[in-house]
Amino acid sequence: MQSVNVSYSTANGCYNAAYVSDVTIPDGTILAPGESFTKTWKFQNSGSCDWDEDFVLTFETGTDMDGEDTVIEDSVSVGETASLSVALVAPETEGTYTGYWRVSTASGAAFGQSVFVLIVVSEDAATSTPTSTVTSTFTATSTPETTSATDTPTFTSTPSDTPTYTPTPVSDESPDATSPETSIPGTET
Repeated sequence: MQSVNVSYSTANGCYNAAYVSDVTIPDGTILAPGESFTKTWKFQNSGSCDWDEDFVLTFETGTDMDGEDTVIEDSVSVGETASLSVALVAPETEGTYTGYWRVSTASGAAFGQSVFVLIVVSEDAATSTPTSTVTSTFTATSTPETTSATDTPTFTSTPSDTPTYTPTPVSDESPDATSPETSIPGTET
């Protein structure tokens, strides 16, 4: 689902904010009743003045999802982008919920585009278990170990994430071409 941003009079003096993207919780994300989550949006300072670190991401309208106005904590220079987040909790009742948020100065003067979080609360989210497929490959590498210059090397296997040698069949010119043999790098016969 694509975000649709509601715009009011976006500029407030020299301050302005342009929505860039959703960073977390895409629109329509299914959450369990009462599930805690963090919504993050990316904004660009599209005004002509820097934002102060005491500016706030403030709730405007819709469902607040137990979110509180959140100080942005970093100054944002003109033209720069910043990811702004608010901690939220999904409502206890199943349904679709939307909450609108906007950047404001420390004194509460809102500016820039409003952004929103849109979630679907479902009991099914509480019972579904995310699954993932993990594929693991084990390969062995052979390294010679010697205790002195006159000892014959012995080989030990060491697990490795990437193969360092691949067995290759000996050519048909070998004495017994019917038995599969391998050559190990560094061990010439």
